[in-house]
Amino acid sequence: MRLNAISLLPLAWALGACGGQAPPMTHTVGSVPRHTDGTAKLVFLWAPDSCEVGGYQVIATTDGRFIGTVARGTRLETELAPGIWNLITWNPEKERLGAPPIAERVGVLHADLLDGRTYFARLTFGEWDIHGPRVVYSSDSKRGRYRACIDGDASLVALSPHSSEWSGLTTWLNDLTPVSADREAGQRWLDNQPSLAATHRGLAASRELTMTTRARALVTIVARDGVRMEP
Repeated sequence: MRLNAISLLPLAWALGACGGQAPPMTHTVGSVPRHTDGTAKLVFLWAPDSCEVGGYQVIATTDGRFIGTVARGTRLETELAPGIWNLITWNPEKERLGAPPIAERVGVLHADLLDGRTYFARLTFGEWDIHGPRVVYSSDSKRGRYRACIDGDASLVALSPHSSEWSGLTTWLNDLTPVSADREAGQRWLDNQPSLAATHRGLAASRELTMTTRARALVTIVARDGVRMEP
């Protein structure tokens, strides 16, 4: 494992960002503290050039534990116990405004985390259909041929030193506002709506049944994907 693959990241990590506003049940953090002993860190990135521009995403475990929220232009920093985590994400604001919960809008991530390591995942919008990554092109007289957004999809994609997107990680960290979850408030919110986790867990399971082998690999973080951050 290439632990020196992100030697520039500590600078980006400390700088914070000029990105988005903290979503509900989170607060902005000026700098990111070192790991608490005995934990792993998982960072969720929502790039500002995403196709999805509205609302925010809730991240929870499949058994109903609140992890945090993340919005366009932010990165959610969360510490988790080492081990296996099965995570889902959805946009409650879009659903509140009338969009029905559907499998394509529920992101899935499986993560095997080691103590003292940091892991990364990217939220994508308009890049996957229900089966996995898909490229759709459109064209017009002004823009010519361009990559179009696929309507209604959301996904969580694992990032590792071996992934093609790793070279962009430092830029993302510089661009995105770091936020940390208010876990107690978020858990109360989730517990007060017990059907939420169950509904989205079922949709996530349905979506996974349709995924290609490649897509399943992209939504899986393996232990060796973690890196040790420099102080």
